[in-house]
Amino acid sequence: MRTGFLMVSLAVCAAAAAAERLTPSAMATWSIVCHPAATPSEQHAALELQRLFKEVIGRELPLVGSAPTEEGAIFIGPDAVSGSGQRGDGGSLGEEALRIRVTPQAVCIDGMQLRGVESSKA
Repeated sequence: MRTGFLMVSLAVCAAAAAAERLTPSAMATWSIVCHPAATPSEQHAALELQRLFKEVIGRELPLVGSAPTEEGAIFIGPDAVSGSGQRGDGGSLGEEALRIRVTPQAVCIDGMQLRGVESSKA
């Protein structure tokens, strides 16, 4: 299970680095958004991502429950993504699917149960 979260975190870092003008260093002022009603696996994914970012950039990104207004953010889980103002339609994904979308001001990670980002909507 830990390996799955590590792979998601590494995929986020790689996706962010691949986006135009978006590097982990450019994300140093961002927050990680995990909805207050997030599932345990979403919370764990947010903590793992926070730990990995600290290893990469030397700064711990704050974990918050709602979207910040001025800086960019990484949104973990369908509830956080839907509260971000970013388009999220995790319901259209397969049961084990995971989607990562990168924009200049957001990285959105949503998915469904089992091996995706576990949905809090049962």
